[in-house]
Amino acid sequence: MTESLFTQYKKVNIEYPYGEGYADSGFAHEGVTAFDSSDKSNEDEYYAFNDSAELDTSVVYRLDEIQVKVLNSFASERNGKMAIDFLIRVPKELISPSWRMTLSPKLIDRDTIMPLDEIILHGSKFRAFQKQGYAAYDEFINSIVELDDYIDAFLDEGLYHKDLRKIQSFGLKLYYQEWHRRQMYQKWRIRYNKRHIHFNLEKDANRARLARDYNRKASFKRAGLRLQGRDTTGVNLYYSHKFHYWANLLPKYWLHREPNIRSFPAKYRDIYLAGDTLKPISSYPMTEKDSLDLRKDRLDSRKIAENEMKSDMMDIKFKELVPFPYRKDVKVDTLFYPEHDFFYLYRHNYPITPGVKKVRIYLKSRVDAIDMSDYTLPDSDTLTYVLAGLEQLIDTSLVYRKNRIYRSVQHKLAVYFKFLVNRHEFGIDFADNRAQLDTLLTAYYRFANDKDLKIDRVTMMAAASPEGSYESNYRLSERRSKAVKNYLAKNYSGSIDVERLFQSKSLGEDWNMLVKLLRNADHITSRDEILQMALTVTNKNADAVENEIRRKYPKSYKQMREELYPPIRRVDILFDMHRPNMLVKDSVQIEYLPDYAEGLRLIKEHDFVSAIEILKKYGDYNTALCLAALGQPENAYHLLRQLEPTGNVHYLSAIVLYQMGRKTHAANNLLQACALDPNIVFRIPKDAEAKALVREFDLQSKIEELL
Repeated sequence: MTESLFTQYKKVNIEYPYGEGYADSGFAHEGVTAFDSSDKSNEDEYYAFNDSAELDTSVVYRLDEIQVKVLNSFASERNGKMAIDFLIRVPKELISPSWRMTLSPKLIDRDTIMPLDEIILHGSKFRAFQKQGYAAYDEFINSIVELDDYIDAFLDEGLYHKDLRKIQSFGLKLYYQEWHRRQMYQKWRIRYNKRHIHFNLEKDANRARLARDYNRKASFKRAGLRLQGRDTTGVNLYYSHKFHYWANLLPKYWLHREPNIRSFPAKYRDIYLAGDTLKPISSYPMTEKDSLDLRKDRLDSRKIAENEMKSDMMDIKFKELVPFPYRKDVKVDTLFYPEHDFFYLYRHNYPITPGVKKVRIYLKSRVDAIDMSDYTLPDSDTLTYVLAGLEQLIDTSLVYRKNRIYRSVQHKLAVYFKFLVNRHEFGIDFADNRAQLDTLLTAYYRFANDKDLKIDRVTMMAAASPEGSYESNYRLSERRSKAVKNYLAKNYSGSIDVERLFQSKSLGEDWNMLVKLLRNADHITSRDEILQMALTVTNKNADAVENEIRRKYPKSYKQMREELYPPIRRVDILFDMHRPNMLVKDSVQIEYLPDYAEGLRLIKEHDFVSAIEILKKYGDYNTALCLAALGQPENAYHLLRQLEPTGNVHYLSAIVLYQMGRKTHAANNLLQACALDPNIVFRIPKDAEAKALVREFDLQSKIEELL
């Protein structure tokens, strides 16, 4: 059935799954094929010419078509894996209902060839052949009798019933023997009892006659003595002694017979020992175990041997009846039809190991037919995937940190002193005021003891939250600032020149801080509407805006009062200082960061987990890049929002936003990246997210306009 394949020039091939569009282009490399379509009379020569690696240099060819195959492309890396996609194309000439085709992708990583999950394609007749084989095997399996069913399947009924009758006859015989013995015992026992009763009655009668004789003699003796006028005392005693003498002397007066073991025949002694109790006679019935044992002894040994031989041949029979078993260890097992070419988009994520720069993919194909013939097709083209990891977007300039040193130095510190509502008196033991004051004093003494710094002024700017009157809040915050200064002057004048250095000022209601907090408070209901209202606040309309927010959005206002207003009520401490030993206004120092360089090296080695442990304290672009590589797009984007909007920042933002599902925002960032840095265009084909954005939002023309 595979005979036609031996003369077939076509083969199963793989290619990159590129469609139309700028973002779906690969790059060509050693894959050019020329076609001369002017003469196709001899197709064998025509196709031999196409596949030939050598041309006749003495002949001039006219070429009207050149095909360029893309054999190299980029593969994006995400979460430590390289995304490898390729399209498998099976020409319809290689498809038959009677065939099964096994497609075996192979991945080459340096000098190692690794098999990928295979794809099984089968025709309708081949599938029916498989089902037929499994049905035959199931029939064979069902014909094997389980051990528990041997008795029902292999019992010789005639011999079993014959044995059963023998056992039943034997039981009846035993029953009859016992029944007969009991009957004879009953007769013997009656005769035995009669003899004993007669003997004992004779003894009792003799003893009674002897007693009457002596009683009569005693009566006559007493009568004679009374007639003579003599004493009768002792007459009864005398004759009583005479009676007992003779009654105990002769056996006929005292011998009494009772049953004993020696008087019973041996065959009846068990009954006597049982207390002369006649128990019910056992009928000797057949038990379930007796029946089962009897059945086991009458099983057909020949049939059992045949059955056990079947069990031993299960594997052999399976191979015989099912030459093409179903496979569960494949990526896909599906039908194909000869009317059309078959296509399959194969996706694989390959874990990246240190040193991987590129991998190659090729495809082996094998055809099996239901007549057991087979054919191995030529290997497909080999596709090369060049690793395009995010580590290529590293900004190595950040390994050097520029530190601008100024003669004038400022340091801002926020402390959160607590006061009673609408009161300005400062209490050191109220709430956590002591800890807040320690924060202020710690900063002051640190700067005061720094030999390279001199404190010129410390400004304390108190702020109030918006609830209440704007004017009253301004005055209240001013009084609170003075209250803190007065406390310092009273308690620390010995170590701090409070009057000269410290100034107290009032910021009033800090709507700017409220706006900043609102922008980061996504959970506040109607956040966007309230934010727009807060941006319109001036000194004159602050109370009106605050009242309007409270009236229109009472639920949101309550959330703001509980969560956003407390951080606004603070005192900003601004330290104005200068470096007395520095003569120029400012200078720049460049510092090399060896640990940062190690973090970048780890990124290049794809060890992102170790790299983030080093870079997380810097919170810069490379930190965001490392987080993106670790599959944490939300954290990466949070950092990117805080950075200067460069081309690379916008490009990385586009990638992580796409991963977060915010595709429209991602497309805008991609366009901004190309506008800021045209070289970004050459990076787009390397990243799956960027290619997808160009395709989904049709950005090719817009990017060309930017260029």
